[in-house]
Amino acid sequence: MKNETGFTLVELIVVLAIIAIGLTIGAPSFSSMMVKSRLDAGARDLAVTLSHARSEAITRNTQVTVIPTGGLWSNDWTTITDDNGNGVLDGSDEVIAVREAKAGVSFGNSDGVYGAWAGYLPNGFGVGSNGDGGGQLTVCPSPNSAPFSRQVTVTSTGRAVISSGGACA
Repeated sequence: MKNETGFTLVELIVVLAIIAIGLTIGAPSFSSMMVKSRLDAGARDLAVTLSHARSEAITRNTQVTVIPTGGLWSNDWTTITDDNGNGVLDGSDEVIAVREAKAGVSFGNSDGVYGAWAGYLPNGFGVGSNGDGGGQLTVCPSPNSAPFSRQVTVTSTGRAVISSGGACA
């Protein structure tokens, strides 16, 4: 009698069934991990942009403002010197940096402070388009189908802090 090696059809079907069950269980957690990763990247990118603006304001000893393109935080952001503090690129203002917003996330102005722009005074303190010092921007999945978000909060002293939570509209 010959010794034959290999798999029987029944063994192969059993192994394929186990793999299919494992993928069915793991796929939803993998997709939520990808959404959370995009949220984290978007929040970090926004916090880095704001921190860079703060650093530039202190270094240049003038107000530096981050302006969302077209008035929407989900678009690109332009960092400018803002000599007259009006949140508009005009006069002697200069463009410092332009950053693209991350794909797959949307940004919202959760408390109304940074509706039109977010700025920093020469002392590094934050100032919003409504005149308040600290504010919050929410980073949400796009499309908004997941139950989690990230919050980028600028403290009254100008520090950008990332936390979980925040209301997505």
